[in-house]
Amino acid sequence: MKIKKMQLIVLLLAVLALAGLGCKKTDNSIQNANNNAVNNKNITVNVPNTNTSNSNIPAGSQTNTNGANSQQANAISRGKSDVEKIARFFTEFFGSFSTDSNYSNVTGLKVYMTQNMQKWADGFVADAKKNKNSAAGYFGITTKAVSVKTDSFSEEQGKAEVTVSCQRREATGTSTNARIYYQDMTVSFLKEKGVWKVNEARWK
Repeated sequence: MKIKKMQLIVLLLAVLALAGLGCKKTDNSIQNANNNAVNNKNITVNVPNTNTSNSNIPAGSQTNTNGANSQQANAISRGKSDVEKIARFFTEFFGSFSTDSNYSNVTGLKVYMTQNMQKWADGFVADAKKNKNSAAGYFGITTKAVSVKTDSFSEEQGKAEVTVSCQRREATGTSTNARIYYQDMTVSFLKEKGVWKVNEARWK
């Protein structure tokens, strides 16, 4: 009977020892899991650079800018071409005069002049007619444009200046008694109501 009790006690001790060992393993597993969780907090994760600083630029905006610049350049080119054509015609007409023309070289150009220059033209013609010497003989000048150069041009300010280089033929007494010389005219433009007009013309 005593032997059976001893065996029973030994068996209980063995069971308790095994149970204790199992709990320790479980505690160690839990501790290891907790340690791994803590260690994982220190892991550095490399995230790819997804910089989207240009994502706010509308698609096609660069194309629109280039198109606007091209249109502006074309407008400037057309504007320069227009003032050069007007300057050439204006200079040849204005610079060609004879005592028989009755100052049509000035009055015939008023449509191309600014309002200020039109006033100048009216005053110039009135003074010239008033001071005309009827006893003077024939006098005439013919002007031919040789080259045209734009000196300054601003579409925004509505201002431009063009130099016209000319060959001039001056006759006194008779049309066959002539001399030829060269002279430049500077033609200044202003835009009035969106139209290029001559504001001043002066011989150099």
